[in-house]
Amino acid sequence: MQNDDGGARWIVDSGRLPYVASYLRWIILILAILFIALGIFREEVALVFRKATNICFECIGIG
Repeated sequence: MQNDDGGARWIVDSGRLPYVASYLRWIILILAILFIALGIFREEVALVFRKATNICFECIGIG
């Protein structure tokens, strides 16, 4: 199949793709929430903020 500009494009089953993309979005969202909760449960929030502060100080030349 050709585009209007003459370039070739892949033909995708457009009926099934939105369902797969929708499920994939939900799976990624649930995994992200689980990993955030795991980090909070393991009390790694302070460590992340300390590392972020050090990186910011190094960027502006203080640390």
